[in-house]
Amino acid sequence: MKPPYGILEGKPINNQAAMIFSKLASLVEESGWEGACHITTALLHVAFTEIGLVSTPVLGEAKIGNIVFDHSWAEVDRKPFDVAITLPLSNQGLPPGISPVFSGIDTTTGKPTIVEYGTFSNVGEFAAAEHIRSISFIDYVDQFPGPPDFLTLLRKCIKAIC
Repeated sequence: MKPPYGILEGKPINNQAAMIFSKLASLVEESGWEGACHITTALLHVAFTEIGLVSTPVLGEAKIGNIVFDHSWAEVDRKPFDVAITLPLSNQGLPPGISPVFSGIDTTTGKPTIVEYGTFSNVGEFAAAEHIRSISFIDYVDQFPGPPDFLTLLRKCIKAIC
């Protein structure tokens, strides 16, 4: 994925943020890493904070069409930054071709994303979201049910954004 520089024109987001986002999004895409929203949100939040952006990690719901699911993303100035939306858990039933979201913008089309972020259902959090909210990042990494090469992928992510 090329850095979303065109989206930056007139925005208070710097090129360093675009490079971090682009590297992380490329790594997720190249590895085929499904369901990486919580980890990538934490990494974006830490990296953005390190370069001086006020970032907020959000654990809420995403909505695409009629499908609502628990999801995580980072926000800067209330705009979503979401690299993991491209490869949600395979059991979500989402349409293919959803692009990473940079400051609320679809990085493929350059237009506002079709993904809605917030809280849409009245069922409350799924058990997994409740569990994630209740533990530290280190505990989450230790328990992560990700791919067998998860720790290698995590090291690559950290190396890419640092």
